[in-house]
Amino acid sequence: MSLSQFMQALSVLPQIVESIKKMGDSEKLNFVEQLGLEGEEKTAAYDIITCFQENKALNDEQQILAQKLLEKALLMNNLDLSTILGLNMNATE
Repeated sequence: MSLSQFMQALSVLPQIVESIKKMGDSEKLNFVEQLGLEGEEKTAAYDIITCFQENKALNDEQQILAQKLLEKALLMNNLDLSTILGLNMNATE
């Protein structure tokens, strides 16, 4: 993911968040399927989205799985968390 693609993704984040909040069960299943996740990751993603929609805190196991999914996403896009945080801080200045 290039810097411009990442910045573009950040700009539409509010719309993405609203879309996720409004997803029904079948839409969530379809969304998780499109992410290409398997097994435990697929279940974790579905549960995390459900908690997000219901404004519930993640339990310890869900937090660990969410962190693993984030790390996987960062690796897939050749990014690291310090880069993301640095880009985000610069974007708000």
